[in-house]
Amino acid sequence: MIIAWPGLTSHASLNIIYPILTSATIALVMVHPIPSFYRIFFTFIDPLVALSGGYLNFFDPHTVITSMFPPTHTWSDRTPSHHMLLHQLGGAFFMMAFLMVFMLRCTKDVNIWKLFEAGILITDFGMFYSMWVALGAQKRLSIGDLRWEEWGSIAITGFVTVVRILFLMEVGFKKTKKAKKYS
Repeated sequence: MIIAWPGLTSHASLNIIYPILTSATIALVMVHPIPSFYRIFFTFIDPLVALSGGYLNFFDPHTVITSMFPPTHTWSDRTPSHHMLLHQLGGAFFMMAFLMVFMLRCTKDVNIWKLFEAGILITDFGMFYSMWVALGAQKRLSIGDLRWEEWGSIAITGFVTVVRILFLMEVGFKKTKKAKKYS
């Protein structure tokens, strides 16, 4: 419904509102090849996870270190080299969040999304490896030896990793009919 504003002819009102209605209509009508769960997850939720990781690495390094090393352990003492590595990791998290929010919203190309998510999946596996090395060095690889902090890190990383793998396997995607070949 188009409402004429005082002082404008209905034609002028239409010219002001038409582009808005057109872009909204196009946005609703256009079919996105990526299922909405993945679009929402990878452009809203995953960036929040990455932003929180970046924030913690820059502004609360104690939480990051003690998520794998108990505060009473000598390895939880931070040094300038820890801060340098944490800041680099934080920068990587901020970069990932930026690309998740802006780059993924600029394309509907499933191949671009898959390449990006495969790259982030490599980071997820790196996170698991680093957790395994950290806990192994402390001789705490037994499930009973894990603290809630480690369980939290494993759960968050595990959840996003599973979603990424499901996306790369195209679970939940609409099946496209392939043309039959006649010989």
